[in-house]
Amino acid sequence: MTSQDVADHAGVSRSTVSSILNGKDARFPQETRDRVFAAAAELGYRPSHAGRALAMGKSDIVLLLVPNATFGAQLQDGIDSLAGVAATHGLTLLVRFADPDADETLRAILNLRPAVVVDLGVLDQAGRDLVQAAGVRPVPQAIKEEPDEVDLLIGRIQVTEAFAHGRRRLIYASLADWRLDPVGPIRLRGAEAEAASRGADLTHIHVPLTADGATQALAEANAGSTEPLAVCCYNDDVAIAVLAAARKLGLAVPDEISVIGVDHTAIGQLVTPRLTSIAVDFAGLMEALLRELDTNGHGLPPSPDWSSFVRLAPGDTT
Repeated sequence: MTSQDVADHAGVSRSTVSSILNGKDARFPQETRDRVFAAAAELGYRPSHAGRALAMGKSDIVLLLVPNATFGAQLQDGIDSLAGVAATHGLTLLVRFADPDADETLRAILNLRPAVVVDLGVLDQAGRDLVQAAGVRPVPQAIKEEPDEVDLLIGRIQVTEAFAHGRRRLIYASLADWRLDPVGPIRLRGAEAEAASRGADLTHIHVPLTADGATQALAEANAGSTEPLAVCCYNDDVAIAVLAAARKLGLAVPDEISVIGVDHTAIGQLVTPRLTSIAVDFAGLMEALLRELDTNGHGLPPSPDWSSFVRLAPGDTT
């Protein structure tokens, strides 16, 4: 089924069908538009994304690039939210997980000719420049010189909560994992900055998601100390591993060790004691990325205060 079939059925030219079905229909009488839409519906015709990309030099596709990273379970919520926002602007969201070969990822982008690439940390600046030179808009357009405000804020809130119940020896627990971690180091920087502002030291450890590995990491960090601990964790998974280690080491929660996660996951609210965490509006953050778009001349509202995406979710571990 082609646009020529629709044109023949409606008694108009192929260019008329193309213009009307692509939203450029203001110059056509309503009766002509109705005939074209009715013909397309009767024939079950849908415009070809590939054909449109070939004709216009780009498509109506938003390509979300996801690195092979340690993102938590909220990624699905963010993708769903981004898809909904894209749809309201007449765009279609596709998700691509990055290839180990960066050149292959770039070739895929250029072959697909998306209107926009939303990059969660796959492309370097040279890759962004190449994509933009090909007429594809990268979001964000450039790698920020300063770390992401949201993840810095997460680290700061964790330390603030740790000290809200008395001064403790601070530990930041990263996830011990072979995959890329685009946000953990930034959260650590936020925690270090807040600790320094309070005149406190912070120890950095890596915690695997195994009971024995987590126990060993926590035991080594706590060796020779009787001071109560506060462990700020990369995410709820790490926090739950730290809680398991604390039980094995006989450390009372929260009296001898307090634990703070990130993501406010359902599983974190089912463990005992209930996990204190940082709730992140990941879906809202994904929508904020699209505020950089200016599709068909219609700009989205300016980005809100980033702190509106992050809040403390109190539990029983602090």
